[in-house]
Amino acid sequence: MKGHKVTKDKLRDIDLNLIVILEAILRSENISRAADDLNMSQSAVSHALKRLRSQFEDPLFIRSRDRMVPTPKAAELSDAIFDIMRLTRSVLLPSPSFDPEKSDRPLILSLGDVGDMRILPLLVKYVRQYQADIQIISRSTEAEDAVELLENGKLDLYIGTMETTSSEILCQKLYEDRLVVITSNDNPLRDTINFDQYAELEHVKIHSRTKSKSMSFISDLFMKRGLERKVKVETPYILFVPIIVESDDKLCASIPISLARYFQRNANINILKPEFDMPRVAVNQYWHRRFTKDPFILWIRQAVYTLLRDHESELY
Repeated sequence: MKGHKVTKDKLRDIDLNLIVILEAILRSENISRAADDLNMSQSAVSHALKRLRSQFEDPLFIRSRDRMVPTPKAAELSDAIFDIMRLTRSVLLPSPSFDPEKSDRPLILSLGDVGDMRILPLLVKYVRQYQADIQIISRSTEAEDAVELLENGKLDLYIGTMETTSSEILCQKLYEDRLVVITSNDNPLRDTINFDQYAELEHVKIHSRTKSKSMSFISDLFMKRGLERKVKVETPYILFVPIIVESDDKLCASIPISLARYFQRNANINILKPEFDMPRVAVNQYWHRRFTKDPFILWIRQAVYTLLRDHESELY
């Protein structure tokens, strides 16, 4: 039509196959690993990266000693690239069912000390019944680092308590664990403890690496009453707390009842029910929205939820 200017659609200049490769490099930050994930040769991925650099007029990645570091441009593109690929897969590809007997994909979890002790054995037994060649990797992860690891696919599930404002991180409540007070059996207190008795004892304080609200709540109890908590020992290792407490009849600690009951079988400790308000510790499983329909992640999420429900009486 006369006077009508036809504008070329620049999208036609973009090879969308390259976006698949860009996504793989963004996730792995490693050319050889991206090549393995895509079942391509390393030289083919390197050639594709050269074309991507030309297409975006940016280096995209800078090589460091052990990884390919995204440039600011690549970092800016990453969320959009991940969203594009997630939408493309959900629309164009069927959702395959997951067969654990045919999977050799490693399961990467962050469970924390208590989870490693109480949940990990259940998972090992569960996976074993499928004769699955699935390696279970438990990593010590700070809650503030978990969001990025979940987003990058470097962590499948985070189990514990996490404070995040990210709408991309989804969670499911697994259970609540109430706090109780433990003392050595050599301490004369039995069954219950009031706040005055609690304040008189010396405390083993758990220096929470996850900035737990439940642990800060204990300090707040004392502050509201204008009292100073008598902290005798401070440690980040909650599993050692019952062992420390049993060594001295003047010590006490506040820990989840599931852990207290577990250690009471073998340690010289007594469990006391507080006659004052104590918080409950929420235990959730977290994953990234991008992997909500991932068959593997869905399978393991359902397994964790079912295992904790079926073993509820053993856990707390």
